[in-house]
Amino acid sequence: MNLPTPQDRELWLKATQTPGEITDAERRSILRIADPETQLANSLSISGLTPEELEDKLFIRPESVTERECLLIQHGYHIWNNQEAMANGHMDWNVEDRMSRIHASLALKRPREREVERALRNRKEAFVMQRQEASRLRMAGVAEEMHQPCRWVQRLIDAEIEAASNSDGKALVWGFIVLRDAMTTAPYSDEDWTLFVKKLEKEIIWGVKRVNGNQRIEATRRLIWGKEMVDGTDLEGLHRSFQDTVTSEANASPHIIHNTFLLVTSEVMSSFVHAGTSDYASPAWIWAYEASTKDALALVPALTPVTHALQPVAETRYEGRLKVSAYSLFTWFYAARAENIYSMKLFWEKAQQHPAGVWEVETSMGRYHHPLVLTDKFAEYLFNTYELDDRR
Repeated sequence: MNLPTPQDRELWLKATQTPGEITDAERRSILRIADPETQLANSLSISGLTPEELEDKLFIRPESVTERECLLIQHGYHIWNNQEAMANGHMDWNVEDRMSRIHASLALKRPREREVERALRNRKEAFVMQRQEASRLRMAGVAEEMHQPCRWVQRLIDAEIEAASNSDGKALVWGFIVLRDAMTTAPYSDEDWTLFVKKLEKEIIWGVKRVNGNQRIEATRRLIWGKEMVDGTDLEGLHRSFQDTVTSEANASPHIIHNTFLLVTSEVMSSFVHAGTSDYASPAWIWAYEASTKDALALVPALTPVTHALQPVAETRYEGRLKVSAYSLFTWFYAARAENIYSMKLFWEKAQQHPAGVWEVETSMGRYHHPLVLTDKFAEYLFNTYELDDRR
């Protein structure tokens, strides 16, 4: 804040009473105008023109004057950032000081400066009108797009249309490869498994139904199950089973995710049994693993043993896997892994903010996600993040 001094007030009084006695330096101080050398250097830097040429352009071709050039003139040919401009303003002054400076400025302004001020005001009004029109068009576009699919859904729809037009008539499918831990047969019966699969589908469908365009993509959604059960504690074996499934599905759609696979363990099934009960803080979730064997094996020599306890035990470090809410699985998790944005480790770090360490992302208004990952430390979004939707 740049408050006026007693010397400033004396100078304003002098300018009002005897303007002819004001020196050029005093005049520039009152009007906040840079010295001639600075004016020339800054004008050439911003516009490539001298101050006189820039002002002539404002008179003759005002539509060609940019906002930055307008600010340069408005700030007396100083190059100020927003903070500096506010510090050199007088909005925080008392009324008496503001009026004294205004009267002093009016007494000292030359006819050309008054003409420049009027032309500058007109040009700034044109910028305001342009911004208002741009805002109106943007809001109209938002209203029109509100019921349209978000981009990752639209890409699936477009791919489906293209696949349908091919001569081979092969339909597009999209989704994940999923493996089943052999240990799920010990505490759970075949009937329990059948019920689990139904609950899994129900959670997935509920999530997909929240996005615009879900009717177009639901029919082609797939969980491709591995042909054999696996040992959930054998990381190398998990990756071999995944690769075997990928190989056997060699002709599958490229929209089946190949950088991630899913695993159903007893702990996963337990989350579906107890989700929603009063003593269980976790939603229904499923394990998601990084598909790169090299990257995954470098993280940890052996997986943390699975637990069948009611409350899941949180992992204290990233082990190449992530608990993903079944609700978010075929929406924003699929979209993020399909576009391969961010690392699974970053998602795991985000999931640690959840009481049960689950990565869960809500769908808002059929198009937006809240939140995917907050990329800035301590950042907070009050409504939606657009990390996926803004990607081209």
